[in-house]
Amino acid sequence: MFQPGIVSCLCFGVLAALTLSAHATASLSELNNEAALSAQQSGLATTMEPPQPTELGVLRKDEEANRLVLAIIVTGAATVSLMLVLIALYKRQSLPEAIVAASGLVLVIFATVLIVILAKTDQQLTAPIGILGAIAGYLFGKSTKGTETEQKPEKAAST
Repeated sequence: MFQPGIVSCLCFGVLAALTLSAHATASLSELNNEAALSAQQSGLATTMEPPQPTELGVLRKDEEANRLVLAIIVTGAATVSLMLVLIALYKRQSLPEAIVAASGLVLVIFATVLIVILAKTDQQLTAPIGILGAIAGYLFGKSTKGTETEQKPEKAAST
């Protein structure tokens, strides 16, 4: 009727709950006093010195600071580029589809660069880059299909 895996999981859960409930009555101050008493009995110091920064820790801190500065610079460049593209398209009185495609291109490019800057591992890159690729494909596939459908009636009218 019961599988051995389920029974062992239930037994483990009951034992864990009993163990936690036995220790749950102790307050934080009681646990702190208990730890200090056991430290004095064993001859260990009760006050801990803060850890000294290592070279690797300093390098990682600097890397994070540089990554933040670079992300801010890329975001500023994206904003300026988007403004320039939109101003140029406004002066040409472009169609709304061209404005969407151009601004989408700028945003996809800078979002990709920003994700590459902020990602710490390769696994963090795969899903966002795939999503941005799908967005770019949708934008440019839509604009290409729009020009093809406009050209087909002209060919039919000329024959």
